[in-house]
Amino acid sequence: RGELLEEPIRFQAETDRNQARNQLQLRLTGIRISPHRWQLAQGVRTLTVIGELPHYRAGDEVEVWGHLTEPNSPRNPGERDRVWSLRAKHRLGRLVSPHPDCVKLLASADDWRHPIQRLRSWCRTVLQRYITNHSDLAEALFLGNRLQLSPQLVETFEQTGTAHFLAVSGLHVGILAALVIFLARGSPRIPFRLAILATVSMIVIYAVLTGGRAPIFRATTLIVLASVSQLTRRRLSPFNSLATAGLAILIGRPSELFQTGTQLSFLAVATLIHVGHLFSQEEDPDPITRLICKSRPRWIQSLRGVLRSFQIIFTASLAVWLTTLPITTRSFHLLPPAAPVLNSFLWIPLSI
Repeated sequence: RGELLEEPIRFQAETDRNQARNQLQLRLTGIRISPHRWQLAQGVRTLTVIGELPHYRAGDEVEVWGHLTEPNSPRNPGERDRVWSLRAKHRLGRLVSPHPDCVKLLASADDWRHPIQRLRSWCRTVLQRYITNHSDLAEALFLGNRLQLSPQLVETFEQTGTAHFLAVSGLHVGILAALVIFLARGSPRIPFRLAILATVSMIVIYAVLTGGRAPIFRATTLIVLASVSQLTRRRLSPFNSLATAGLAILIGRPSELFQTGTQLSFLAVATLIHVGHLFSQEEDPDPITRLICKSRPRWIQSLRGVLRSFQIIFTASLAVWLTTLPITTRSFHLLPPAAPVLNSFLWIPLSI
């Protein structure tokens, strides 16, 4: 017996394409050890139900019959240890039910409970309604849920070095923050402080909506610190802000610092900060030179601006690829040479 922490996520099995499966997170409250005796239990289990499962909501109390097992240990040399990563998230086992009738509803959840899960379910419904052909990809890009993607598509993203687009990270948060601040500052009726507060509010809501993973928490912390710096007119140190985000994760979720995704996120941001500092030093301080550049035709200025932007983006992508290459080759056994070029262009359709 237990309480559902989320609504069912439907996906196709890798072996049998015609067999639908549903995955849920179940917080255990008891395990039956004899026909008339229940033992109290705790912990979170991943519940997989084979077949078409009726609609359940987060907070529903259910009784499940199934096979309770431990996560599989690595079977090949150099394979990632998923047992350790799942234990860090308090997911200590796996429960598989062979039929939807093996799940019995004991009590329905109240409507006021689990508001974040309700909002996430509403977002998933909207994506499925308006993006019919690629709702699974849209859900991975917007909400970070990669469960419904086919293994072939995930492998394609991994082999091209663009798998970070599927994991909601600082890039997604930065695009959302830029969009909100652009819309807010575009209206003359919205004060500057209100625009900053609206941006911070949207980012915090989005971080909670997507699960509050370490890369999202890091990006949200940086944006909040930058907003406070703007409001108080105090100078912001990028590396100190990054260290503050690391300390916050260390206090809240210490095991997250040892996850590969978290390490790649912090290393990539530190590289971007350093590259941005190098390019800012290259700007010509001579006012006469800047005046000559502004006197040229508009199309020449636009072309120079586009080429300069592409140079910065490509250099940043190449620097991040080089600095994160040892971790990606060690953890994922991948060496994608096309990643710097693809990452320089793919952020445009992602932003749209």
